[in-house]
Amino acid sequence: MLFAVIAFGAWGLTGCGSVTFVSGFPPASSLTTVQGFVSVIQPSVVFTSKQSSMDVTLVNFEAQFSGLVTSVTFCGNVSDRFVFGEFTSVDYTFTPGFQCATPVKITTS
Repeated sequence: MLFAVIAFGAWGLTGCGSVTFVSGFPPASSLTTVQGFVSVIQPSVVFTSKQSSMDVTLVNFEAQFSGLVTSVTFCGNVSDRFVFGEFTSVDYTFTPGFQCATPVKITTS
């Protein structure tokens, strides 16, 4: 059963008007969660300490009532996993050695 869940990993699961992307299952204690309305999706390229380049995606999440904005830079170009203006919840981990996060679960409702 676990293999079946992992096999669907990054394909995305759809149901009841929401989209969920799942990638691996790290320990819950290592996860950070951010949620809000997606207000910026910006793919970019940064240079690592070894002078090589790396794709990243900056995403801003605007809180539903307060309007506070949280920005997260994700490793890789994951812009196709976010929908501008949609309320989205993301569980992510930080990637050791890089200043970016790896999305584990993305739910848009």
